[in-house]
Amino acid sequence: MIICTGKIAFIDYELFGLDGQKLHCEELFPYIHGKTEMLSGMKKALQNKSAGDYIDVKITAKDAFGELLPSEPIIISKDNFGPSFNRLKIGMALTSQADGTQVYVSKLTSDQAQLSANHPLAGRDIRFKAHIKLIRAASDDEIALGYPLSLNGFNTSSSTCSCC
Repeated sequence: MIICTGKIAFIDYELFGLDGQKLHCEELFPYIHGKTEMLSGMKKALQNKSAGDYIDVKITAKDAFGELLPSEPIIISKDNFGPSFNRLKIGMALTSQADGTQVYVSKLTSDQAQLSANHPLAGRDIRFKAHIKLIRAASDDEIALGYPLSLNGFNTSSSTCSCC
């Protein structure tokens, strides 16, 4: 069986900067090909692969976290966030109440947050390494929901690795 639209794949993967810095990793990550949101470069690299295959590819910024968008920083005062201001962290994604777009915390001071339309990794090419563990057909319910309902024998304690 190969990875294609409507198939569920379980993968171990790592994302690296081109400088070798590990950015993110997951073990036994289950996803529905064509349904689960993921980087377009990851999706392209996984298409038509089989269980047991290994992948090690460079993904351009465009197919990773996007090109850098020219934008002015958005400055929001601490007062506008209320008590949630203290929970903000650099790189955190927030959804704009104005139009539902995603913005990211790029800088924090004691009295304001600077937000950006750019993901913290925008403009960077990355390296994607993966091992495909299992592929199976998704059920109609899983397709409708957009995520796997069963891990079919895998331990359900799927988690990120200790690097991130």
